[in-house]
Amino acid sequence: ARCLHLDPDGPPPPVELTDADLAGYRADHPLDAVMPAIRKLLVEDAAQAGLLVAVSDVHGRLLWVEGSADLRRRAESMHFVEGALWSEAAAGTNAPGTSLVLDQPVQIYGAEHLMSPVTGWSCTAAPLHGPDGALIGSLDITGTQEAAAPHTLRLVKVAAAAVEAELRLLQ
Repeated sequence: ARCLHLDPDGPPPPVELTDADLAGYRADHPLDAVMPAIRKLLVEDAAQAGLLVAVSDVHGRLLWVEGSADLRRRAESMHFVEGALWSEAAAGTNAPGTSLVLDQPVQIYGAEHLMSPVTGWSCTAAPLHGPDGALIGSLDITGTQEAAAPHTLRLVKVAAAAVEAELRLLQ
């Protein structure tokens, strides 16, 4: 119901941040400091498994999209790229955006996505909170049906908890 204002066959989500603006925004974002941990926990294995890992800000803008090079190329056509706005309001039902709205981990399977170009994809995301408990972004695995398997939900939840602990340590 939150997404019914969108046309399922409409344009892809907007890319709001590019080049220097994206680089500057990421450098100033608290999640920049924990990207090495995210890469070690998820990205290396995701790339080998043919999946993507996306990290967004609290607004749903994808700040990092890493993993399988082949899948990254395929994701470009639907604007699942760094700097794109994947909030529910802009992209319909999707794990990064929906996890932010609900402030809880979610899995979205293929046809549960609102936007037609995304129905062949599945994803799992968990919200990320700063040391003060405020919502600051989401951590997502996207790709094939395996991206929304039960073990993927557990993996993303554990990785999100590790990222939040790292943020507390860095404070």
